[in-house]
Amino acid sequence: MFKDDFNFAIRQEKYMAIMKKYPKCVPIVCESGSRGLHHMCRREFSVERTQTLAGVMWRIRRDAKVSETEALFVMVDGVVQPSSIEMGIIYDWAKDEDGWLYITYVKENTFGEEVKEVKEA
Repeated sequence: MFKDDFNFAIRQEKYMAIMKKYPKCVPIVCESGSRGLHHMCRREFSVERTQTLAGVMWRIRRDAKVSETEALFVMVDGVVQPSSIEMGIIYDWAKDEDGWLYITYVKENTFGEEVKEVKEA
């Protein structure tokens, strides 16, 4: 986890560096909350404030190799957010004291999960 890997001062330095380069963007740390789920190649990135959560979910689905048959849930502060909300709105109320917006993604096999045949005794 990002907070375990870096102390507060380093996390804040990383935040300041990304905001210097992209001042009108939302700095995000995106991590998996499911075991066995691929981790994204870049867990730190930034998006435009007007980008919807649906766009971020598409990026997570692509980078974490989540198939179309698996439901993807994105949580901020442990709460699933509507996909139509803009990232700037989420950031304004949920950013951490170090400046980052922490997002957790989890998946569920709910659509077309393979069913194993049961043999009668």
